[in-house]
Amino acid sequence: MSPEMLATLADSPAGLPPPGIQPNFDNPPSKGQEMLILNVVFLPLMLIAVAMRLLVKAKFIHQFGWDDCRSLQPNRWTSLT
Repeated sequence: MSPEMLATLADSPAGLPPPGIQPNFDNPPSKGQEMLILNVVFLPLMLIAVAMRLLVKAKFIHQFGWDDCRSLQPNRWTSLT
């Protein structure tokens, strides 16, 4: 393909919008703010729940096992994002 054809394909939509819908490529709607609020609310709740589970298993029940260590790995990645 020629560079002109690639530029035309890159700047055009993939298909026509449904009837009655006006495309908005300059300022598309975003769910970023809602996702940030959900992360701010539920990330501390998740960390508190995991910390309570690990505290109970390690200090009170004395049965800290491999499953408890495995529960830390996804929480580490969730906290970093």
